[in-house]
Amino acid sequence: MPNTLKAFVINLDRSPERMEGISKNLDALGIPFERVAAVDGSKLTEQEIAEHYCEALNKTLHYRPMKAGEVACYLSHRKVCQQILDSGLDYGLVLEDDAELVPGSREFVEKAAASHQHWDIVKLYEGPNAKKAIDALKVTEQFSLTVTAKVPSGTVAQIISREGARKILAMSERFGRPIDQDIRHWWLHDLRVLGVSPTLVSHVGEESDIDAISGHRKVRDYSRLKRMKLKLAFSISSKFHAMPKQILDDIRS
Repeated sequence: MPNTLKAFVINLDRSPERMEGISKNLDALGIPFERVAAVDGSKLTEQEIAEHYCEALNKTLHYRPMKAGEVACYLSHRKVCQQILDSGLDYGLVLEDDAELVPGSREFVEKAAASHQHWDIVKLYEGPNAKKAIDALKVTEQFSLTVTAKVPSGTVAQIISREGARKILAMSERFGRPIDQDIRHWWLHDLRVLGVSPTLVSHVGEESDIDAISGHRKVRDYSRLKRMKLKLAFSISSKFHAMPKQILDDIRS
């Protein structure tokens, strides 16, 4: 089923109301979708967590231990990536159930996906603070593909190519930080990540059910210091690893 639009919606079994909401949104846009049962962090055993989550990597890469919900979120996205590969699709529209797409989204996704061989991920949500675009390519009258100075956080809505799904699975056999942070360090995994402007997501829930279920832990002072150091290191690395503008040039040609 190459080049066939299909959305994969990550949804917890105990959140049917969220699935109902996004189902209405996707039906209105004419986007076919499949529900993917999210991994529930509250039900993960220590053995299941340790299968892919690595405490040693976490101590190096992140400022605090990952919560069970964050591990579950990563595992849920791994599950979707495997389904993209198993389905034979060239790409998949991957959505968390608190996303709401705007009119015109289907046209953009289908046209952008025609160039799937040139990118691994297209982030469809810029977050509260839009990232500076280094280059842009108009895809529809409303939306453009962009290369941004920094990759946006979050995984609420993105297009993942078949090659992107393969890379995400390979890089996360052992992981130590949340999936969006791994993707933001794209140069470590040879990920080609594009954005969209303006954002395709008109609303995002205040907190995702998928990664919030294990509760909040108090961040100790030493963790705050470590977080500041990691943030500084990321900012410096980002200046030396700019997403190649060549990606959009290749699509243009």
